[in-house]
Amino acid sequence: MTRIPGMKPGIREAVELEPAIAEKALKDQFDKLGFLPLSKIQRMSLQDKELVIIVDILDEYDREEDIGAILRLLAQAKEMRPISLRILVTSRPEFPIRLGFKQMPDRTYQDLILHEVAMEMIIRHITLFFENELADIREQRFLDQSWPGEWDIQTLVRMAVPLFVFAATVCRFLGEVNGNPRRRLKDILSYDTEDIPKQDVIYLPILNHLFAGQTEREKEKLSQEFREVVESIVILENPLSVSSITNLLDIPKEDVRCRLDSLYSVLSIPSDESGLIRLLHLSFRDFLVDPGKRGKNPFWVDEQEAHERITKNCLLLMSSQKGLKQNICNLPSPGTSQK
Repeated sequence: MTRIPGMKPGIREAVELEPAIAEKALKDQFDKLGFLPLSKIQRMSLQDKELVIIVDILDEYDREEDIGAILRLLAQAKEMRPISLRILVTSRPEFPIRLGFKQMPDRTYQDLILHEVAMEMIIRHITLFFENELADIREQRFLDQSWPGEWDIQTLVRMAVPLFVFAATVCRFLGEVNGNPRRRLKDILSYDTEDIPKQDVIYLPILNHLFAGQTEREKEKLSQEFREVVESIVILENPLSVSSITNLLDIPKEDVRCRLDSLYSVLSIPSDESGLIRLLHLSFRDFLVDPGKRGKNPFWVDEQEAHERITKNCLLLMSSQKGLKQNICNLPSPGTSQK
């Protein structure tokens, strides 16, 4: 609405006519809160007549029917007037998504398969990303102009190609205020070898910093605490908040926060305790649960055992005093409507 002030009246009218619109079907929400307000805009400046909507990582939507509905609704954007909408969708090529695009009318969309992009273009873009991000870190941390150096940037690019997630994760890690960018960059570059799998190169330098300066006994304890918290984030289908993890695991919020403090490079962690914690990239989950890393990765998560532990914790929570009880909504009498 900030970008298109003319939408405000249409959205306000839709909400006033149907206050429970947020609980309606996805199609109703899209029509009444999106397409209909846009179609009512009669006067717009020339630069506002073409808009771009970005739908990122569509494959991470929970329900296949929602994915199909979203694609069908977005396909209608071609007919929008007086606005011309352009939709950019990014996704893994999962079957429901491929099927959804296949069912669209001809010439409704154009696809771009990233692994078919010319390698020269990938290298150029990753190089530019590293140069810009590392320059910002250098300025923010008051490092000298020689850092990181052309050789270091080219090494990072070689290690990253063709995975942009590597470049993004490394830059988040180097930019964390509680770390030394020089030392962290040196640690990352030490993994420059063809013998190490790409996912290990991305995530092991970050996780190994959890063990910095710790004894073997402390390392074992830390890895156990790491799995205790992180497995509830990477295993469950629906993301949890800090408050929910605290209740589920029955540990203090301060402990949960402390265990998450070193994971901002790989997790999206809201400052609000009720905000949902999400993976920044699904490859982090793949790295943690890879069966081939059992006994080799101290952070490895056994999916079956993790589900068993989480199930037991759920049952304990439901049977506790703050869990299930008769008249859980505290209604004054049977049949009373709970608004």
